[in-house]
Amino acid sequence: MLNAAGELAADDPARAAVTKHKAEVQSILRSALCDLTDPDTAEGLTEHMAFLLEGSMSLAGLERSPERIVHARALAVQLMEGLSG
Repeated sequence: MLNAAGELAADDPARAAVTKHKAEVQSILRSALCDLTDPDTAEGLTEHMAFLLEGSMSLAGLERSPERIVHARALAVQLMEGLSG
């Protein structure tokens, strides 16, 4: 979605739809993380998790391999484990 949006004009309605979708995904992440930790920590983790999600999906698509997603999941687990330790 991000690649497609990057090809569109800034005022294109489809680009706005992608932006809205990405904001909704981050909102879901933030909400789940707020259930696990304080709001400030959740906010920082949301950004990290969103980067892991978007970056791994982009690279997995480019490389035609799920390895980046598997690695991103392992990194996310490490971040989550850091909450309890």
